[in-house]
Amino acid sequence: MRCCAVLACAAVAGAGEYACWPDCDARVADAPREAATYDSWTAPGGIEVLYAPEQDGGGKSFGRELVDYALRAFGPFHESPRRARRCFEFCAGPGFVGFSLLGRGVCSSLVLADVHPASVAAARATVALNRLGALVAVYESDALDDIPANESGAWDLVVSNPPHFRSVAAWNDMLRRRAPGAAEGASDPRHFRGVDRAWRLHERFYGAVGAYLRRRAGHVVFQENVDGSSLGDFWGMLPPLRVERVEPPDATGMWYLHATNDAAGWTRRRPPHAPRGARDGWWRDAAQVALERAICDVAGRGYAVVADAGASNATDLGALRGALIARLAGAAPCASPFGNPGAGCDVSMESGVGDAHVSYRLWGLLEDDALAALVAPLLRLSLVRGLAQSRLGADYQLHGCTAYVAGPSARPNVLHFDFADQDPALRRATAAGSDGGTGDHLAVMLQLQDTTAANGATLVVPGSHRWAARNPPFLPPGQNRDVAALRALPGAPPIAEPLAVAVPRGGLLLFDGATLHATGAFPGAAAGIADYRYALVLHLAAQRATKHRLAMPIGRAYLRGHARLDLEVSVDGATDVIAFHEDDDLEAIAAAFVDSYDGAASLKPRAAAVNAVLEAMTDRVAAAAGGSKN
Repeated sequence: MRCCAVLACAAVAGAGEYACWPDCDARVADAPREAATYDSWTAPGGIEVLYAPEQDGGGKSFGRELVDYALRAFGPFHESPRRARRCFEFCAGPGFVGFSLLGRGVCSSLVLADVHPASVAAARATVALNRLGALVAVYESDALDDIPANESGAWDLVVSNPPHFRSVAAWNDMLRRRAPGAAEGASDPRHFRGVDRAWRLHERFYGAVGAYLRRRAGHVVFQENVDGSSLGDFWGMLPPLRVERVEPPDATGMWYLHATNDAAGWTRRRPPHAPRGARDGWWRDAAQVALERAICDVAGRGYAVVADAGASNATDLGALRGALIARLAGAAPCASPFGNPGAGCDVSMESGVGDAHVSYRLWGLLEDDALAALVAPLLRLSLVRGLAQSRLGADYQLHGCTAYVAGPSARPNVLHFDFADQDPALRRATAAGSDGGTGDHLAVMLQLQDTTAANGATLVVPGSHRWAARNPPFLPPGQNRDVAALRALPGAPPIAEPLAVAVPRGGLLLFDGATLHATGAFPGAAAGIADYRYALVLHLAAQRATKHRLAMPIGRAYLRGHARLDLEVSVDGATDVIAFHEDDDLEAIAAAFVDSYDGAASLKPRAAAVNAVLEAMTDRVAAAAGGSKN
């Protein structure tokens, strides 16, 4: 059974019909039945669980792996420090997993919740049959909205086998991969409960569960499907929880996301089959470790280097570099430092310090079919997605996809902040309450050759992204010739020398837009443009950054160089603008627009409003593909 939300949608919510969140038109007939008509399953531990066949969403099969994970990770409740453990199963259905945890002694008491009355009725029938009324509470709840206040701070362990796919299309993609030629089992979204559209139910859960976890002792374990999700899909939802463990896929294709509110860590049981002499934590996935380190480094230093984020597996780095060399060789640079592919300007020349610095920018990469095939997979790297979601929000946008080419130069470029961050006031507004943990802009540079100080490696001033959060703030100009001039400004904090960041071929340099940076000097000579330094640059931004950039000449000029689409949305007689790229997560952007709109109360029901905005955005993409693109 999967958890769907009941919406107050008078047009569809008739007797016995419930809307599967968040779509008001996704109806599921689901009515309680007589106890005598239930099927019965004896759960591990001996509890007889009553259920209707349509209520088994995997709890009797791969759900047992979730129970095994909990048992080996936490052990019996009587061995815990409190000698008691209250467990909660989210999206419980009839409670296959929860009753198994109770029967096997992982929990001393149990809470179950589901939005479907029929599932709630089945779970309560099981409680009555097994005389568990003193140990088990069952609630009918839309996500956690209807959990009573007396459960606050009471849950030691939360488990769930939630909806595993962000869209019906994702579900069908999985079917095609696993069973080529099979019929698409989810072509009608009205009868499918395995979809959490754009992960909104997950987001609601993680946003609310902290209030119900036992203080500094609560744990959440979700069983997810490797064909439907990765850690990056949920990373930005987790704080203030921290990831305790990510278990790789088991034999059933399920992976496990284990988060906790215990900032000090906890004493865990070692998973079975640990290599002899292995340090605690040997099981942690290397990609997860890299993502955690990148998040910490960008928050603390303003930049991070990831030597292997999977770029070489995602695309052909040699072919990409060759295509960029050909682009530079075949075009004369525009007079403007900013490209305009629509006007035939695909290459521009940047010169920050007279003729002593030489670099080029290549524009419109996603508009070139051959280049787009090499570049687009890099937008979906899990580390990039996870870091962007963590810093910018789940609805972040692609604001730029260019190539940066550094030629032989006697001097570095000017030290500068990116785009809206060049405005000190906007830099200060972005930094309020953040102190480096979040931002409005994230730059991702994929180096297409080994990059060092010898060939113009990017210079960064560590910690400069936190200057605007100081009290009082230090807000230097958007462009600065050298560190000496910065140190002479009133109120300047201690400023480190710019650091040339070495990155291997295929590695990523990631930095906040408010981190002071510049292209380094490229001493010596290069035989030709094939010996220049090439990097693919992705500029990702929070939604709120769009209007900031459109308000600035440099922002308008830069955004003009990309296939960015503008959509005017009229609500309550007022018109607002959404700017987006067709490769963005359109569902997340539509939802964020609705949620942030000042008159959001008039947009109810929310699902209908989100769908209306999403439809307008997809129509705009289709129109652009037909030749009407800005």
